[in-house]
Formats: sequence, structure tokens, C-alpha cells
Amino acid sequence: MPKKDITPLNLAKKYLKSIGINPFNINRDLIPGFFEDYVFCKALKKSNVVQANKVGLRNHETHIYVDNVFSPAFYSNANFQDYLLHRDTSKTERNNKVCIYEKNIYTLLKRRNNLNLSYIQQKDALGEYKSSSNVLLNTHLHKWITTHSGDAQVHIGKQEKDGDAFKDFRLGLTIGDYLLMFKYRNSNTVLAVGIPHEYANSFNIIGLTKLSKDYLTTIQKDEEVQEEKEDIEYASSSNSETKGIKTAKHPRNAPPGTNRKASNKKKYTGNPKIGRGALDAAKFTCENNKNHKSFISGKTKKKYMEPHHLIPISYQGAFEHDIDITYNLICLCPQCHKQFHHGTAADKEKMIHKFFTKRKADLKQCGIEINMDELKAFYNIL
Repeated sequence: MPKKDITPLNLAKKYLKSIGINPFNINRDLIPGFFEDYVFCKALKKSNVVQANKVGLRNHETHIYVDNVFSPAFYSNANFQDYLLHRDTSKTERNNKVCIYEKNIYTLLKRRNNLNLSYIQQKDALGEYKSSSNVLLNTHLHKWITTHSGDAQVHIGKQEKDGDAFKDFRLGLTIGDYLLMFKYRNSNTVLAVGIPHEYANSFNIIGLTKLSKDYLTTIQKDEEVQEEKEDIEYASSSNSETKGIKTAKHPRNAPPGTNRKASNKKKYTGNPKIGRGALDAAKFTCENNKNHKSFISGKTKKKYMEPHHLIPISYQGAFEHDIDITYNLICLCPQCHKQFHHGTAADKEKMIHKFFTKRKADLKQCGIEINMDELKAFYNIL
């Protein structure tokens, strides 16, 4: 039977749920919009695991090499240029913030102590960790730039300089286990998840882990252009429909979505009939400001308005239930709709707060659980 394809983020979610971390915490903490599109996903070799986990093995190095795709999580291009100019490793050594689930550390350490492997020696952890915790611990890892075969490389993990929680986290990782790291947008912090190899190896891990950063940027821009084009077509089609649909106030199964050509990201589209229903319900009046004017549509013979998904339809994959519903749609004039997509963070946050306050209870009845911080993250407001 072939292995099931899974992205690193979904693998992390699935594993964390399997060890008993509250799904609400996982869904809240691992929202795709929180992170950059690239991800560090590596099966650790003997040179990467800590000394206590490789007694008798020849290679004594214990730092972890970070390939160039993920290096922007730790250093900017300016940092690399400065290093290349001086080749002084000491100037690039510094700490990097990292978040780790307390129970992830607890589970890895418990498993380690139960492994009957000749290369693992008994070693006490530096801290104590709760088996029932859902908490994300804040700690740090040590990082530096060095040269290998003429190329500048990022290394992480230095026993004498890492934070205690990160030391214990790494102590729980043995040969073949997977280390996943997700970089928060607009931050130098990463979220780390450790997954035993016997769990991770039952899946075929797919994603953007092997693409160059330039290619990733190109894909992201292409998808943003495509999504905006789809949004314009959706607004136009909603105005073309002669009869709108109002969805019932109960959970609906989420659609499967379709695959995009450039990446593993799913494509989701709104139903124009449901969009037209939102315009009808608002009587073709801008819900952000009822005094806003618009031209008269040649098709509807009413003020031209556009439906907007409060929770963006592109994030349907983060929800178990359908978000293309009446209670997630807002009737906006073209100006306010553009502002929702392209306005300042302050203006977008104001509108998000306004409409989320109005729709929160209705969304909950439709099976959509989300808080303000999570919603803001979908608009890259952190």
C-alpha cells in the first residue's frame, strides 16, 4: 500500500495530536498564515544528534547544517554578505528564538529512555516537563555562519550555548528522527517539532523543502496574482447571477479543493450564487459604510457591490467545515473591498475587528472556530 502524501505542516499537526496535545491549541498555533512558505524538514543523521545519543559512532559533530532554502529563517542576505567579506565566524554567532511544545519534549525524552539501542547512554534532562501540557515553551538555539567547500552555510545547535529546553528537545531526537522548523512571518522566531522516525516514515513527506528561495518567491507572487484574478472573476460572477443562495446556519462539509500547478497548495473558489446571496441580504449596500457610493451595474441594475470572504477562501484547508457560507461573506463597495486586500495593516485590522465581532457567533454555529489573532494572521497582521 503506497504511503500517504503529507506536507510538513500537516505532519506536525497530525503527530502532535497523536501524542495528546489539544487539537484546539494545535489549530490555533499552527495556522499556515503564521509561517513563511518554506520549511526546514530533515531526518537527522548521526552527525546531527547529540553526543549522548551516538556513543561509539565515529562522527562527533553535533551541530545541524541548514540548507540554503531555510537559511533566511536565521540570517539575512546582509548577514551573509558581511560574513563573506570578513570570513569571521565569531561575528555571526548569536542566539535565535525557538518555540517547542512542552509535551513534544516530554514524549521524545520518554521514548528515548525506553529505546534499547547500544549507542544511547542514560542521561538526565536539564528540566522537568509535564505529560499533560499544551504549552509552547520559549527558548533559544545557537546559530552561526561558517564555510564548507567554499560556500557559506548556516549551522544551528551548540551544546554549551543552547537554551536548556532546546538541549532537552535535541536529546530526545535520535538517528533518523525528523526535525521540523517553521519560521514565523516578520519574526526571527521558529517553531520546532520533533517527530520519531517510526511515525514520520509511514508518510511520504511532500512540500516546498527542496526549492530555491527565488523559486519560492516566484511561486508565491504567481499565486497571489492568480488568487486576485480569481477574486475579481468571483465578484463579477456574483453580480451576474440572477438568484442568490443563503446557506443554512449549521456546519457544512469542507470542499476538497483542487491542486495548483506550481505547488502543493490547494485551490478553493467561492460559489457566485452564495456571493450573490450576500449582496441580496445587504440590499447592495456597503456593510463597511452604508453611505459609500458605487456605479450602477448593467446586469443587476443596482449599485455594484462585491462579496468578500471574511476568512479568506484560500485558507479553506485550515478548516474542517465549509467557509464559503453566507455568514462568512460581507457586501462591500469596490473601494472597501480593495482596502481589505491592499490597505494598511491598521485599516485592515479595524475592518477585521468590526466584522469578526458581528459574525463570530454565527460562524461558531457553522462549525468555524477562530479567534481574532488567528484571523489577523490570515491577513499577515501579526
